[in-house]
Amino acid sequence: MMADIAELQREIYEAIRAVKKQLDASLGDDPLFGFALGTDDDVRGVYHIAASESWVESNKVDYPEIGFVFTDWEQAGDDEAFVSISNRFRELTDMAYANSQDWGAARDQRFELLVRALIDCRKDGVFAATTLLDVGSTDPSEHMERLEMQAIERLNAPAVADRLAEALCLEAYRTGSS
Repeated sequence: MMADIAELQREIYEAIRAVKKQLDASLGDDPLFGFALGTDDDVRGVYHIAASESWVESNKVDYPEIGFVFTDWEQAGDDEAFVSISNRFRELTDMAYANSQDWGAARDQRFELLVRALIDCRKDGVFAATTLLDVGSTDPSEHMERLEMQAIERLNAPAVADRLAEALCLEAYRTGSS
């Protein structure tokens, strides 16, 4: 099972790299403001979404927080790279688990795979240090908001995490918050 998990994380990493190359080609000299992996509360599937700096600038006049709300971003590469990952996530979600705690732990493990793949991409220079990275649910439960905030803190510089926490009203989920 551990080998399967490591392989799945590697597949996620490679999918991110592939769509990042597509984004770089389509955006040209326009730097990437943010990149996110979106999922649902069951972490049953995954997609990517992005926002360039010029796109955020042109939209923040009417919506100042647009750069911090990945569900409203509109730029992406081909999601084909994530189809097999989503299929595998669905299989894992549909497996029989002994109890709801085991099912929840498996869901959290899938979420963690997404976070770790982005951490590896950041570490390997796929994303600039200034690119905002996020992993979150499109309509999050409190549990998923907590996981997202923990991911935000791990994926971004403290000042960016502060700004994201404020924009997304996730301050209560900050590490060390009660």
